[in-house]
Amino acid sequence: MFNFRVLIISGAKWFQKTSTLECLRTFVKGTGEGDMLVVHVQDPFRRLLLHGVCEFYDLVSVTVTKSKDGKMSKMTRIKKKKSGSMEVPNISLSYFLKMLKEGLW
Repeated sequence: MFNFRVLIISGAKWFQKTSTLECLRTFVKGTGEGDMLVVHVQDPFRRLLLHGVCEFYDLVSVTVTKSKDGKMSKMTRIKKKKSGSMEVPNISLSYFLKMLKEGLW
């Protein structure tokens, strides 16, 4: 039986009001194998960024379309990989990308 830890973030305010990286880092640090993070992001570009960040943190992310009262919405479910690392990387994503850009990684 899975335990579900759910966090819902409104799409338009997601990057402005919430530290996405801190949210994912907290999820990686403080949850068990069966826990799930649910994020509602409607913008396709932001969902693409979300999937990329999940890959960096060795997480599985799947976006599904849900219909409620005739309106379609996107929901991304994020879980830890069964064989993945339970630790947060020592390097931040922004520093990793900077090193990639400079050819140091």
